[in-house]
Amino acid sequence: MDLVSDALCRIKNAYRAKHTLTLLPASLVVFRICTVMAARGFVDSVRWLSLRSTGMQDKIVVTFKYSGVRRVSAIKGLKRISKPGARLYLPSRRLPRLLGGLGLVIVSTSSGIMSVSRAKSLGIGGEVVCYVW
Repeated sequence: MDLVSDALCRIKNAYRAKHTLTLLPASLVVFRICTVMAARGFVDSVRWLSLRSTGMQDKIVVTFKYSGVRRVSAIKGLKRISKPGARLYLPSRRLPRLLGGLGLVIVSTSSGIMSVSRAKSLGIGGEVVCYVW
């Protein structure tokens, strides 16, 4: 399993189990995807936990956002779109919107990982990584 699919699967399992936070294996791509999710309000915070001094691999700590007494998650669903066996590259004019702009489409472009709205405003296309709603 690739790192992005593994991270999205861990995030999905953790928010469905109503965990407060989850630890992900450290990767710059995963960190940037989680940072975009935090910027759009789907997760509460994302931080890099350096464990090099202990001889362990670094981790990414993702803290989830819940509302109300019943702890309703800000994330309703995640879906990996571009996979290692079937990459999906689109020009800026064909980049999708999710739920009329209420969902988040994360795109990997030549200028970095960003939301589809930012990619469209910059006029650049790229690889559609995942949907978050």
